[in-house]
Amino acid sequence: MMPIIGTLARHFLLIMISIAFATTAGIGAYHAGVEYGWFLGPTSCSGNIDGNTIAELKRQLLAQPVVRCDEVAWSLLGISLAGYNFLISSALAVFCSISVFVGAKGFRG
Repeated sequence: MMPIIGTLARHFLLIMISIAFATTAGIGAYHAGVEYGWFLGPTSCSGNIDGNTIAELKRQLLAQPVVRCDEVAWSLLGISLAGYNFLISSALAVFCSISVFVGAKGFRG
């Protein structure tokens, strides 16, 4: 069976995907660290606020719910969603990195 893309292109794509997963894992680690108090987080959280006048901006700001960046919003088995993001993204990055070097040699006939 002929591959859809060449070996070099496949390796390049897997490396790029590995970098993307590793970046997501880094963001997840930082967010989980902020939630658990290991790192200092941003001084404020962002929101979607736009207005033409100061009165409109003030009204929108006062109507926004307060969201804490340093508190776990939801967790399962003691791990926050940011923690799961880190764990799953790290596993996928490692899997893609291994696939670049090992490939499917064991499955070819």
